[in-house]
Parts: sequence; C-alpha cells; structure tokens
Amino acid sequence: MSHRRLRALLAAGLASGALIAAQASVLAAHRPAKPLPVFVVANWEDYGSNAPWVVSYFEKTYHCIIKPVYYDSEEQALNILRTGGVGKVDVILPNLEYVQPAAQENLLQPIDISKLSNYKYLYPTLKNEPYDRWHGKVYGVPWMWGTTGLAYNTKAIKKPLNSWAALWNPAYKGKIGFYSDPTTAIMIAAMYLGENPYHPDLAKVKAALLRQKALDRLYWTSANDWQHAFQSGSIELGSLWSGLAGTDIGAGWPLAYVIPKEGAVGWVDNWAIVRNAPHPQLAYDWINYMISLQFQERYAYDLAQEPPAPSNSLVAAHLPARIKNIIGLHPQWLPHLILQRAMPASQLQQWTDLFQAVQSQ
Repeated sequence: MSHRRLRALLAAGLASGALIAAQASVLAAHRPAKPLPVFVVANWEDYGSNAPWVVSYFEKTYHCIIKPVYYDSEEQALNILRTGGVGKVDVILPNLEYVQPAAQENLLQPIDISKLSNYKYLYPTLKNEPYDRWHGKVYGVPWMWGTTGLAYNTKAIKKPLNSWAALWNPAYKGKIGFYSDPTTAIMIAAMYLGENPYHPDLAKVKAALLRQKALDRLYWTSANDWQHAFQSGSIELGSLWSGLAGTDIGAGWPLAYVIPKEGAVGWVDNWAIVRNAPHPQLAYDWINYMISLQFQERYAYDLAQEPPAPSNSLVAAHLPARIKNIIGLHPQWLPHLILQRAMPASQLQQWTDLFQAVQSQ
C-alpha cells in the first residue's frame, strides 16, 4: 500500500473519529442531567439554617438542593414526623426536652458521632448531657444554647442584683415582668426556694409563685411584650431570655443580664437525624457543618438573625467581647445552668396545671 493511500485511510479514520466524538458531544449536551438530591431540613423559620449564605454554601459544596420545612412549636415539629415526615425529612432541630421523647417514639435514628469531625469541639457540659441519648445511643447533637436569667434596668436599679430573690422582693412590687412558662416558672421558684429544680416540693412552689404573682406588673409571653413594657418603664426587672437580653443590650438599652447565684434555666437545641432519612450522608455533612467553627463564628456575627450562644468551644476565641455579650456566649455560665430536659408526660401536665392555677388566682 502506498504511503499516499495509507495517509488517506488514516485521514478518513481520524475524520470519522472526530465526527463520532462530535456526535457524542451533542448527544451528551442534550441528555438530561442527573437531578440533584433534595435535602429536607426541618427547623424554625429564620433560625440559622435558611440564611442565604448557609443555603448557598451547602448546596454548592455538597451538590444538593435544600428544602426547608418550618414549624412554630416543638410539638408541631414532632407532629411533622408523626404524620408522614419519617422517611421524607432528613434532619430536624428539637430542643433537649424533646430529643429523648422523639427517640422513644422511633422518630429519630442514632447518630454515629465518629462521623462528625467537629463533635470533639463541643462544650463537654452540652455533649455529655444524658438527655440527648436513649439506650446509650446519641440522638441529638448540641448546636445552640441559651438561658433564662435575671434582667433589670440599670438606670432604675442602681444596686447590682444577683439572686432570684429580687423577684420576690416587695420593694419592686408592680415593676416585675415574669416569663409565663410553666417549666421555667417552676424551676425558677425551686431555685429560689433551694429545692431540687427537677423534683421540687410542688406545694411550696405553688405558694411561692402565688406570692411572686402579687408583685408582678405582667406575665410576658413574647419579645414584644417584654420590650414594650421595659421601654415604657412599666417594668424594671424580671426573668428574661439571654438572646432577647443580648439584642436589647446591643441596641443600647440600660439593661443588665445576670445568672443568679442560685443558677439559671438553660436550654439546648440539638440537630437530629430523622429515622429513614433519605440522604443520611448529607445529614452527617449538614450537622458537621452546623457545629463547625466556620458556620458558628459567621452566624454569631449575623446579628439580624439574633443568634444564640454556639456549642463549639472554639468560637469564643474568635469573637470580640461585644459580640459575645450580645449573643450570651459566656461559657462560665454552663456549670450553673439547670437545663430543661425531658420529663414524663404526667409530670409535665402536673406542672402545667399548677402554673395555670397560679395564673387564674
């Protein structure tokens, strides 16, 4: 075969190959792309997980689409899972009070903490809490925490306060705003009395709450209730959430927020993986990101979202004192907190009935 003929055959072959490659490229361009997994996150609205910067980062990094599902109470969160959410929702954010009950109802699946590289950085007080476990297995990963402590107007009250006894002091009659929540109210009264906050003498608690009620200007239930009364001068002190206190302090209000010497009520929100989560690996990626220094530091600066205190112990060293004061990030408080935990339904009902009886008298 002549070199000319060989070159012609080779040229034809190359041209044919190029044509096939081009046709394959065209076909590939028209082939439908594999759809991205839809990762379902159940949480309170505007609580960190749906911030645009969070969604953008996670979707691009882990190649998925986040679908938020919102609830406005812990009971509604559990009902989402009870009524078809199991097998459809990937992760959910129950308060510590609800982790164990949800695990008992088989709504959640155990979490393998060895798959979470950031778990080791969580505050020991939070990650060693027994009520995020069931039968020795972890079901909740601490994410954010906060307190209900004592707050007062520093312009009206010059002497520093450091005890729940202030809310029982007749000198402040008609100037007190008391948070209207059965669990919190009974725990505060128990601490004031020196009783076990988890199992107090309820007769003594009821009598103390009735005495306290006689001094109140109002029972408050929302941030607006507290802020309106405080700004108008109707109240000068009361029990208050740390997050709301930080927001008001950050706005320049003459407010002091303290953890009383008897202790304070604490809460912890935990990420959990729903039983039969459709995307278990994404669930682990999500929780690991949520408890990372990367996320928690940036969230701390996102003050428009009123972030609580982060669970990652590395964050404190990266924040200025002003930000730590606003979000209530004071790790020294942790040993003095009485955390709201799960309790038997009968006990919760008993506490609820008691506080309702106090309010109605």
